[in-house]
Amino acid sequence: MIEPMNRHILLIDDTPSIHEDFKKILGADGAGDSGGLADARAALFGEEKSAPSSVDGYELESAFQGQEGLEMVIASLEAKTPYAIAFVDIRMPPGWDGVQTIKQLWKSDPELQIVICTAYSDYSWDQTIEELGMTDQLLILKKPFDSAEIRQLASALTSKWNAARRERDLIEELKAKEAEARAYASSLEMMNQALLTSKASSERASEVKTEFLVHLSTEVGKNLANILARFEESPDSDLECVLDSSRDLMVTLSRILDLTRIEGGEMQVEKSSCPIVASVKDAIECQRAQAAAKNIELVFHLPTSVPESFECDGEHLRQVLDQLIDNAIRHTDGGPVTVELRADPTMDWSRTELNLVVSDSGSGVPEDLMGRIFEPFVGRDGAGLGLALAHELMKAMGGQLTYERADNGGSRFVASMEVGNLSGVRMVAG
Repeated sequence: MIEPMNRHILLIDDTPSIHEDFKKILGADGAGDSGGLADARAALFGEEKSAPSSVDGYELESAFQGQEGLEMVIASLEAKTPYAIAFVDIRMPPGWDGVQTIKQLWKSDPELQIVICTAYSDYSWDQTIEELGMTDQLLILKKPFDSAEIRQLASALTSKWNAARRERDLIEELKAKEAEARAYASSLEMMNQALLTSKASSERASEVKTEFLVHLSTEVGKNLANILARFEESPDSDLECVLDSSRDLMVTLSRILDLTRIEGGEMQVEKSSCPIVASVKDAIECQRAQAAAKNIELVFHLPTSVPESFECDGEHLRQVLDQLIDNAIRHTDGGPVTVELRADPTMDWSRTELNLVVSDSGSGVPEDLMGRIFEPFVGRDGAGLGLALAHELMKAMGGQLTYERADNGGSRFVASMEVGNLSGVRMVAG
């Protein structure tokens, strides 16, 4: 946006006739001089000041002492109508002289162009430079004045002020554009980096899934081969061993199907009244024989009184608990496996934070597996799908499954989610 030319001029001189002369010089031919006399009277006798002269495009305003001129400069800056030039008399008793006045003016407005008007040698040019410094914003006008010289100074210095202002505004605009361009480039770089990271993660996930499927296919094929080999070697093979292998295979296939349904968005979360305490106890009892075979004690811990039932997806929550208890038994050689149920209040009186904590006394998760603990894998002990399935089930239900090292060096898995409270439900004491 192109700003209009600033032709705002301030004359600071203690002689009223000088103000009258400047108005004549910077005005049109034949312009009246009542404005200058009115301003002089206003300054001398405290009368109301007239409006500034704006003939021939210049806006000339008058001050009769340095202090008054400074106040006008400050007021013009606050009103965002700064002066382009100030003509300043060198001698203005009893107040500041011209040099003192200019010092104060430049403190408030460093861009102000100054013309010193002098007929005396109070300050030599060297003394003036010593006081004010070498600057291209300072010129000297000798009395008696030449009208053409005043007009030339007014024209040249207002043009210079406006050119400097346009240059400054252009530089600021260029800096703003540069900052905007830098920000845009930075955002593009961040976006590109995010895309690269996302692509790398996607490729890694695809590689992991492909690798897992290859191993899993091998594992399933091996189990089927073992079952068939037993029958081929001896039709009277131990039926219990065959059934155990078949059950393990069915569990693996069932977990694969469940994971596939969750990833495909086919899992439906169905909330209803769930007898959570009874469900936890039943899950423990169903795996007590498996635990006893390894001399593992299953312990149910209910630290405080909790409601007997909640509104949640009881079927899938039970499935999570089964996976966690099975995982704890598999990775514990003797010692206890503890299942803890906690119900903590939330900011919403109608909801409760439910925490199912399964702790074992095994050796814990190795450091190199910490970042992949909830990824499906195939190892020496078969397919590791239980934790991956439990993790995905909790996410699908709006909860989370986390891991932490237990105090005894084993593992502690915490399944947390908000559930709905049911009215009229009795409490079960811990």
